[in-house]
Formats: sequence, structure tokens, C-alpha cells
Amino acid sequence: MPSKEQGEISIVHAKYKWVIDNFCTGCLKPGECLVSPTFATYYGAKKNDWYVKLYPKGTTDTIKSWISVFLCSSTTTDFKATATFKILNSQNEEFVSHTTDEDIFIEEMSRGFQQFVTIQHIMDRNLGLLTDGRVTIVCELVVNANKENDIVSVMEKMIVMGKCLRLQNELKNLKDTVEDKDKTSSLRFKELEELEQLIGETNYSDVELCVEGKTIRAHKCILALKSPVFAAMFQTEMKEKCENKVQIQDIEYSVFTEMLRYVYSCQVTDIKTMAVELLAAADRYSIDGLKAACERTICSSLSVDNAAKSLQLAERYRLDELRRMAIHFIVRNSKKIVDKPDFQLIGLDTTREILRAVVKYTRVR
Repeated sequence: MPSKEQGEISIVHAKYKWVIDNFCTGCLKPGECLVSPTFATYYGAKKNDWYVKLYPKGTTDTIKSWISVFLCSSTTTDFKATATFKILNSQNEEFVSHTTDEDIFIEEMSRGFQQFVTIQHIMDRNLGLLTDGRVTIVCELVVNANKENDIVSVMEKMIVMGKCLRLQNELKNLKDTVEDKDKTSSLRFKELEELEQLIGETNYSDVELCVEGKTIRAHKCILALKSPVFAAMFQTEMKEKCENKVQIQDIEYSVFTEMLRYVYSCQVTDIKTMAVELLAAADRYSIDGLKAACERTICSSLSVDNAAKSLQLAERYRLDELRRMAIHFIVRNSKKIVDKPDFQLIGLDTTREILRAVVKYTRVR
């Protein structure tokens, strides 16, 4: 194992590739995991054993659309470490890379990410993350084995062990209340449906929203809670506050009603058919949750025909994840996209960035 020593500090670097054959997201339930073979790091006479846990459908039902990944230690370490998890595509290129905070590892304690990559990304053939039934995970481990960490203070260990005990108790309490949480979730969903029914209800409504000649009765408190823009209208001496009427400009009635549905119930009937229009509306009224939902939808629908347009949207609305994925998609499909009219509208700086990525991609291939 390579090590680098300088004065009182020694940094141990280790890189492990885990190729998972016959990968199947539907074969396991949320909370069920795959475990990698054990691997080791060495510092002097010290050996530490490690392994990776991967949850194909997340650790809980609430994140079952995500893949979770964690690094675990089979032994208690006396030093701190960080782990970088990556997933590679069929060209051995990094698609996702996340690094944990530096921390001490206690035996059977894990560090990682509940939301590492979505199942939708894994199953997207254009991304090439699932090839011949195989998924490749890379774990890069950096162990900081300096002398100060070599003899960790008793107080620090007690704090860490205290965290472990608290986590264990929390997990136990969570398992004991799963049924209650399911009931709570069901009730919460029912409450959201009831809130949605308030849209257009005349009783107790206190503001009119006028869209394309149509009027929708609504409630200032709900609008202000989800949208800082609406909140500003109702808090200051603006026309909207005085007249209790808001004129909605440049948004189609169908788009606005779906945005309103999200404001009341955090749901959209069919986001795929109007993700771009809803994104513009969500940005205009600063509804961050809807904006993020639109970004995820557009990311999952990238194609040769819309990638350049999606990149323009990412830059216009400051969507970092969409920008990264759109550039990645364009690089991999550059021959089919560069002659598209929308590609010609991409800014010069971004075009240069794409060209550099294409050159790098071509060299790798």
C-alpha cells in the first residue's frame, strides 16, 4: 500500500474497484444491502480492514429511488479517514463522485451517502452506468495517520462512542415506530389532498389570482409560505395587498394551476409534459422545491434533440446538476448534436468547455 511520509505526518492512499455482477435494483427491498469483499490498509504494523455496503433501493422507503453507499470498518481505527465514492460508466469515466468528511471510524461504524445516485440514472442506457448487468463502484480511501491522531484523546473517543450509542438508540426507536410512521405518512398524504381541495374554494380565501382572464380564489398564508415573491407582495404596501387581487402575467393558465397545486400539496399531476414551463414559473416565484423537481425531471429526459436546449435552461436558471449532466450527455453524443440549431445558441465559454471535454473524452477512448 503506497504511503507518503513528511515529518510527523503520514497519509495513506488506497483505491479499490468493486465490480458488481448481475446488478438488480428490484431484487432487494429498501434497507437490504450488498456487501463488498473486505480490503485492507496498512500503516506500519497496523492493519485496518474495510468493506463497502451498497443499498440498491436506499436504506429506507423514503429514499427508495436512490442508491445508498457506505464505507465500513471491521476494526476500530486510531486515526481519521475520508472516503471518496465514484461510479464509473462503460468508458471507465467518473459519473458521480462524493467525498465524506474526515472522521474517526469505530468498529462497524459507517460513513457514506444516503443519496449517492438515483436508480433512474443507473437504468438510463445513454449514461452507460449499467453494462452487461455490471455496475462499477470505486472507493478511494485517504487515511490520515499522523502521530496526533495515532493516540486519540480519551475524550474524543468517548464523544465518538457516544455518537455511536445515540445512533444505535435512534435506529432501535426507528424500527420500533415503523408502523406508526407509515400511518403518519398516510395521514400526511390525506392532509395534502385536503389542502389541494382548497384551491378555488371561496370560503376563507382572501386573494384572487387572475390568469388569462380566469380567476382563482386562494389563501395568502399558503402562497406566502411557499413563495418569497408572494410573501413580499402581501407584506408591503403593494397593489396586490391593498386590492387582494394579483394579475398573473406571461404564464399559461394550465401551467399556473399546476404550480398552484404544488404550492398547496407538493404534487404535480404530470410534471413531464410541462417541466420546462413549470421551471420558468417556479424560478419566477422562487419556489425552490418545484424548481428542483423540474430539474430532476429534465435530467432524466435528456436526449439528442433536447440536450443543448437543456444546457441553456441550466445556465439560465442556475441549475448545476442539469448543467453537468447536459454537458456530459453532449460530449458523449457530440456528432449527433453539434449541428442542432439549439447547439449554435450555447455561449462561447460553455462551448469551449464542451470542446475541451470532447478532446479529453476522445483521448480516453
